[in-house]
Amino acid sequence: MATKRYAAQYGHATAVVMRLSEEAGVLGTKRTVYGDSFFASVEICEVLASNGLYFKGIVKQSYSKYPKMFAFGSRSRQVERGAPRGRAGRARAYQAGPRLN
Repeated sequence: MATKRYAAQYGHATAVVMRLSEEAGVLGTKRTVYGDSFFASVEICEVLASNGLYFKGIVKQSYSKYPKMFAFGSRSRQVERGAPRGRAGRARAYQAGPRLN
């Protein structure tokens, strides 16, 4: 039984996206590939970037290679109690930088 291309190098979802991108002839064209949470991972972002493509999708925080500095529970993203709420308030709070105790 023949193995599919990219199956030995990458995980299942990454291999599928790479095969589809190659068959469509879009590798190296700086286009954006959109995917749902099943296909989204840090690995696919890195692999597509190295092949001249961009990726847009929701990466689950429970993914083992998810950068910890972007996790919602990290101290660097917390806004102090009593800070203005809403989009404009959050923007002002982040621009000023987080206040750590």
